[in-house]
Amino acid sequence: MPTERQPSGTTRVLFWAITLALPFVFLVLLESGLRIAGYGNAYPLFVELDEVGGFKIPNPEVAKRYFGNAPVVPTISQDSFRSPRPDSSFRLIVQGGSTAAGFPYYYEASFGDVVEDLLLTAYPESNTQVITTAMSAVNSYTLLDLADEIIAEEPDAILIYAGHNEFYGAMGVGSSQSFGSSISAKRLYLKLRSYRLVQLLQNSLARISAPNATEVAQKGTLMARMVGNQSIPIDSELYHAGISQFESNMDALLATYRQRDIPVFISTIFSNERDHHPFIGEPTADQRNKWQREQSDAADAVATGDTSRATQILVNALTIDSLAADPHFALAKLYLSAGDTSSARRHFLIARDKDQLRFRAPEEINNVIVDLASKHDATLVDVATAARAASSYGITGNDLLTEHLHPNLEGYRLIGRTFFESIVDSQLLGEEKVDADEIRLTNYASELDSLLGEFRIIQITASWPFQPIGKSTRPIDDLVPQNALEDLTKRVFKNETDRVTALNELLVAYQQRGQIDKAVKLLKNSAHRYQYLEPAQRATGAILAATGRPDEALSYFLLAQQLLKTPESAKMIGSIYLNAGDNEKAVEFLASAIELGDETQQAYFNLALGYYRLERWKPAAEVLDALLSRWPNHLEARRLQTAVNAQLNKA
Repeated sequence: MPTERQPSGTTRVLFWAITLALPFVFLVLLESGLRIAGYGNAYPLFVELDEVGGFKIPNPEVAKRYFGNAPVVPTISQDSFRSPRPDSSFRLIVQGGSTAAGFPYYYEASFGDVVEDLLLTAYPESNTQVITTAMSAVNSYTLLDLADEIIAEEPDAILIYAGHNEFYGAMGVGSSQSFGSSISAKRLYLKLRSYRLVQLLQNSLARISAPNATEVAQKGTLMARMVGNQSIPIDSELYHAGISQFESNMDALLATYRQRDIPVFISTIFSNERDHHPFIGEPTADQRNKWQREQSDAADAVATGDTSRATQILVNALTIDSLAADPHFALAKLYLSAGDTSSARRHFLIARDKDQLRFRAPEEINNVIVDLASKHDATLVDVATAARAASSYGITGNDLLTEHLHPNLEGYRLIGRTFFESIVDSQLLGEEKVDADEIRLTNYASELDSLLGEFRIIQITASWPFQPIGKSTRPIDDLVPQNALEDLTKRVFKNETDRVTALNELLVAYQQRGQIDKAVKLLKNSAHRYQYLEPAQRATGAILAATGRPDEALSYFLLAQQLLKTPESAKMIGSIYLNAGDNEKAVEFLASAIELGDETQQAYFNLALGYYRLERWKPAAEVLDALLSRWPNHLEARRLQTAVNAQLNKA
């Protein structure tokens, strides 16, 4: 009887290898199929501009990496920049959340914009550019996730202002956009997020659990939708998880930049201590009545002028609930009214740190920032101390802030100047050409963007958590504009007009009213933000030339000509060079203007004059002949022709 043949050892190994490999092969094929079919997106941080080569911008859709198919995702600044990077440039990249992004004003108001303006003034030849990658509702997970793509753009330094979103930012410990508690697992997810299989799974789960339109409306603002756990008491497990999350991610982020020898300027952060009542600060329900009685007794004592008794009542009330913020806030207010600013400051800080709705970072976040800056040899930018020094009573409040934590225009200028001074002190750019102490800022945000910022604050404070849950209104809908600017701003706010169209309307209004300085500022801001748009550069050059600033105008015309060769820019460049006595460059650009189709008397005459000054008599005569054949009554050309012919006759 024949024996059954057993498979060899090699065959068995091959069998098991194929068996084990099949699932992986299937996954690879599925991933490839999804990519071929165009499913999903990698959402890179930067994308090349389709309109013109050689420029990139932050990807308008990059936030989808962290918010998936959410009905509304944060925007990112559209700071255009050259790619590859010019050798002569000085490039800074900003990281952070909504404050670093410039909320509620954004354009030209962010601290990055302030830093850039100051550096270009102090170092006029530095070709400085600040690129902002900050977004609302993101935290240290996002900052760390974007680091490699930021490094790829070869920054000279990184500027970081972050920490307020650690609990409720995307994947934060108290966020509605979180899953699990493992820091490593969340980091791994972000690394795998670009795979289409992962996106397919995520999107499928999102569709199953997606809120309907009514639920989204009830949640209100993005700020409200991000909150998963409203109550995070100080020293709770979740509180310490948030601090640990921030420390772990920022430690990894700073280590990454240090390994690549990229300087980092990292800032302490500040929020509204004096003028913002804690969101969730009452004692527990069983102690609430007692606290309200003590609060009433203290108010009665104040009303009768017995501040000492009122203070003692509130000091005793601190023991009602050791986790409650409201008693500390009330006591701080009383101390401040009595002139005891030191005690007031201490209790305002305690009240902020005990606010259980953790939109404002506690002091431990700043402590982590200070420690990590020292550990990784990063430059600490102490904005928190600067903000207190600039605030009434040395306690931050509405003099620098719009609500609980977002700066007003003065606050953004303060943050920007504090970063600027640290960069100057570092001497990354050498000695400043203009004394940094002499540089003064004005409001760089346009009137439109300033008012839009005010509208956004009105809207955000009309919803939870500034209002009770379920009480959400849209006050801007009911606003009756009192002037043309308010009408224009309301149309932009309600998406009835886009911002660029509105800015053009504003520009026309400025010019009609003779407000040339405002028109110049608006055009310069637009030209800077849209470096890749030739019309923006040319229009800015034109208004600067018309207002007697040819040196400034020249740089805009030159950039316009690099983007697209036009007879208008070529003629203006040539004319500016001619007036400056640079005749070689003048004839180069004026000749180009005519070749490109300029048919004006001025172009021909200026070209002939340039040739005359260079003693190039023959081409001067030829240009003058062409000019006079078309415009025989041009008297200046006749006189110049006589002078040229005299020189030709001598020869």
